Amino acid sequence: MGHLLDAIGALVIGGMFFITMFNSMFDVRSAGHDLIVQLALNKVSEDVVNGLDSLYLAKVGAGIPTDSIAIFESGSKRFEFRGRMSVFSSIDTIEVVQEDSTDLGYPFKVYRNGILELGPFWLSDSLKFTYYDIDENETSIPDSVHSMKVEMEFTYDMYSSGTGKRKIRKRLTFWKYFRNLYL
Repeated sequence: MGHLLDAIGALVIGGMFFITMFNSMFDVRSAGHDLIVQLALNKVSEDVVNGLDSLYLAKVGAGIPTDSIAIFESGSKRFEFRGRMSVFSSIDTIEVVQEDSTDLGYPFKVYRNGILELGPFWLSDSLKFTYYDIDENETSIPDSVHSMKVEMEFTYDMYSSGTGKRKIRKRLTFWKYFRNLYL
């Protein structure tokens, strides 16, 4: 009878050891997955910001006559302007916009002459544009805008969420000075 109890005890202790080992392997694997997603989210969000900055916002007012309107709309979630995207192109109208919230978040898009060119990228919080005049005072009047601050936060659901739903977040803020409006 004693050997039977020893065998049952060894079976229980061995089972607990295997459960602990498998649980640890699952935790390490899910944490690794979350880390890979975090790195990918960092790369994608920084690529989006670099593209928005260098491909679009750097062209605000580029190549248009000084008596023409460069900036049409300067809202907190929408920025519309004109500029020449390349030396050989005609003057384009660019619209950078955050649309209404969906189940995935806030879609962030860039339109060129009314055609979707970049996006959608999903933001966890509302996009925020803040505009400044030539004296660095906050403004919302399109004719007086000379620079802007852009705040956005990208998100992705975590794999190892456990109890409750957690998200991986990447918040980015950058400032853009429209040098073409100064020239």
